[in-house]
Amino acid sequence: MEVFLKRAERQFKEKLGEAQATSTLETIRKTTNEIPATFRRVIGSEIPRFIFNYSQEIEDVSPGIVENVLKHVSIFAESLRDLINKDSNQMNQLLIKRSNNKVRNLSDLLNILVEKAKNGGIFEKGRNFEDVLTYIFGDKAEIAQLNDLEFFIKRAEKNFKTKIGDEKSQNYSKKIITTFSKVDENIQDYISSEIPKYLFKFSQNVENLPAETLEGILNHVLLFNKALSNLNGKSKEQINQEIIRRSKNKFFTVLDLFIAFLDEVKNGGSIEKCESLEDILIHLLGKEEKRIQFTDVEAFLKRAEKKYSLIVGQDMIQMLMEELLDAIGQIPEQHREYLGSDLAKFLFKFSETASYHEPEKVELLFNGAIMFANSLNELGNLNNAEINQFIINRSNHKVRSLFDLFKAFLEKIEVRMPLSSEPNFDEILIHTLGRYDGPKMIEKGGLIHDLLAEFHEEIPLAKEHFGWANAIAEIIPRFLDILSDPEGDRILDFLWENKFPMDQIQEQYHEKIKEIPREKERTFIFRLLTMLTNQILIDAEKDKNLTAALAFRILGSIFIEMFGGRNAQIRGIRLNQLLKDRKVANFEKKQNIDEHINRILSEDLKAIQQRTMTINTIVPVLSKKGYFIKTYDIVTKDFPELIIKIITYREEERLKDIGTEYKKSGFTGELIPIVNSFLQKLDLANRFYNKYFEEMYQIAFDAQQNMLAIRKFFKLLVDLRENIDTIEFFDYKVANPEHSIYILLLKYLYTPLPEVFETTRTILDEQEYQKKIMKLDKYLSTQKLEQLQLDIKDTENKIREYENFKDFDASQKIMNLTKFLNRDKNEIKFYEIMFKLLDESEKTHAVLESRLEFSKTLLNYSNSLKKVHSSLPAALSENLENLDEFNQEIDKIVNKLKEKSSSGILSPFEFREKNDAAEISKKELLNLCSNDEFTNHIKVLREMSEVTIFENL
Repeated sequence: MEVFLKRAERQFKEKLGEAQATSTLETIRKTTNEIPATFRRVIGSEIPRFIFNYSQEIEDVSPGIVENVLKHVSIFAESLRDLINKDSNQMNQLLIKRSNNKVRNLSDLLNILVEKAKNGGIFEKGRNFEDVLTYIFGDKAEIAQLNDLEFFIKRAEKNFKTKIGDEKSQNYSKKIITTFSKVDENIQDYISSEIPKYLFKFSQNVENLPAETLEGILNHVLLFNKALSNLNGKSKEQINQEIIRRSKNKFFTVLDLFIAFLDEVKNGGSIEKCESLEDILIHLLGKEEKRIQFTDVEAFLKRAEKKYSLIVGQDMIQMLMEELLDAIGQIPEQHREYLGSDLAKFLFKFSETASYHEPEKVELLFNGAIMFANSLNELGNLNNAEINQFIINRSNHKVRSLFDLFKAFLEKIEVRMPLSSEPNFDEILIHTLGRYDGPKMIEKGGLIHDLLAEFHEEIPLAKEHFGWANAIAEIIPRFLDILSDPEGDRILDFLWENKFPMDQIQEQYHEKIKEIPREKERTFIFRLLTMLTNQILIDAEKDKNLTAALAFRILGSIFIEMFGGRNAQIRGIRLNQLLKDRKVANFEKKQNIDEHINRILSEDLKAIQQRTMTINTIVPVLSKKGYFIKTYDIVTKDFPELIIKIITYREEERLKDIGTEYKKSGFTGELIPIVNSFLQKLDLANRFYNKYFEEMYQIAFDAQQNMLAIRKFFKLLVDLRENIDTIEFFDYKVANPEHSIYILLLKYLYTPLPEVFETTRTILDEQEYQKKIMKLDKYLSTQKLEQLQLDIKDTENKIREYENFKDFDASQKIMNLTKFLNRDKNEIKFYEIMFKLLDESEKTHAVLESRLEFSKTLLNYSNSLKKVHSSLPAALSENLENLDEFNQEIDKIVNKLKEKSSSGILSPFEFREKNDAAEISKKELLNLCSNDEFTNHIKVLREMSEVTIFENL
């Protein structure tokens, strides 16, 4: 990367000025280095190459456009930092989807961004990745809607044309697409996806449908969408539950309601008024029976108002009562009647003894009731019996109803208020009953995936659900076993309370940690986890402890929610009852029960898959901090591929803590300038080779052998140049642990070459600045040299003859001959330079070739050591002085690998492979140490550590 940016500097400095170009390129270099490792290897190397290639094209480009292109490249590189928890497949799929298959990877995205810049595009928004996508493709929401929506509606339009004509069909399509944009946002994505698909399917069977009926159906599609424009804040799940309840299990989703609505029209029915979902429900199902209203709530509170006002004041009590009545009004209908009445009676009874209490106690009572009532708005999908059964299970039979839970909650808040000012129902449960200690048995059935273990063939979704649930049930406990960390818990609590010493936190994170919201523990924990992708505490061990404690809390809560949380238990209760009913049901009833079971399984599977994506964000952070579970037995099980991918890491990651004592920092800093300087020298060889060999047309006969000798030598240098250009050696990538050996080898290869490089520079300078030495076949020809020497002698003789003439003035002749003589004598030096190069090439070729072969042998051996462990190449560089004893270092690493195998991190099969590789390496080492030529090279190579080959580094 550094090489390409360095080469591009001169052109950009000429175009933009030195200060501007240097600043811009440094920004690009810095942001490119900060690209997440997953993408840095590909796009991180393509950006510098693009910069270099672009620098060769800017001669006729305005400085404004050049500056705009570099700015866009910088923004692009900076935006890629957002991809820290993404993998390349996910990213490519996102780009394909957002671009309608026009962009398939980050390289394509960069090219499009650059084209916009070349055409004068201005990027004025932020610098995150989503901003880049929006700049190129438009708003995400627009694209997501239009893909499925327009595609299916337009396909349906073609089929409708056969019945109602082009004009009407197009008109209906436009109106239908428009109405989708006005649907309530809580249900818009679902409706915009499902209804167009249904309409397309419906359009394929309209042959026998009268045109008038079809128009009536399309008009009712518009009415249906209009009715969904305002759902009063209800979620899709709440709406579906209302449809199930109102239809008495006849319809289950909004789509079912839509299909029934159109069927009514098809059968001759129509609706006159359709302003809301309620109108449709009444049209299809009739008016809902009026439920008994809780008229006693406000009455009881009013009767108590006077007594409470004497304690806390009239204004305060009126405000508290209004908030409480509003909160009770928002309780789901199936709980509001009895609970609202119970709360009001409780507060009235308490008022009789209120005079004995402090004002603070009265306010606490009302605030607790308001909190509790507000938390119940998410229980709309549960009836009274179901929620009571859940509370009984959750409290281990200590609390038996919602009202009992409210009274227990009041007792708790007298001691300590919840962390959140507006706690949800689960937070109230945890605050009142304590953290749940794990999944409990649901009657006699066990966990959901265990309940259905015998029904995989009869209920297909049960098998997929079992795979996901069983995988998570096995994987999370493995992490919990290694993550429990009291020291990390202590640090986490101090950070939550903002009491952790700032001098123990990295300076750049001081403000970020202070600014994390502390209203909700969950928000705080996930924000902190994001920061922990880097080291935020100065003490690395404490930073690791904190990461473990944080991950333990997140994974623990996920485990509990998946298998013992409220939703999981409610689903278990329902499934238990359905399975009991299924045993005695007839065939038709059994089919209905199976459909109901599939819906419950689908809900639970979706919840598990969502939690799995959370695990996917945590595991990379844990691996970075050195926490790994045993995985080799998991990959053999029938678990979902995504889960296997999440918890399986490259072998080097899991074993990278072995051999860290060999790895030294700073090699990269030394390596890059050495490679750059060596490349500058080798560029001379490359230019010389291209000029004199690749473009030559004819070689003088007596110069052929000389040219072939030089060509062979320079081909060796050109190959060397190509293979160190990107810090690799003859198709072999050099990793950080090998940098020290690589530096020694570069010095070893360079030391015989300075004279060759100096002579080559002289030749190229003569050719470029004086237009001399144009062809090697002239100055490497002995025959032409001898002829030139004869011409010089002949010219000298003629000058002497003319000097002796006395009969006429020969001064003009002498002057011309002297000019020719000086030219020929000057040309002699070019022959001397070329024959000097020939002599140096022949003398250096054997030395360089021998050193190259040795270098390849040493690096190949170093590479083979990676099969044992990635740290061994670094250990090799530390043991060059006692190479014959290096097998002891190999044995040390093998012993540590054996310990990893015993702990389960490394499988027995992997250990056998590494142990076998170690034995092969030791045998190869024995052969190398018995080779005198190799050991002689090693002796000289060790001396290279004291050698400086470029004085200005």
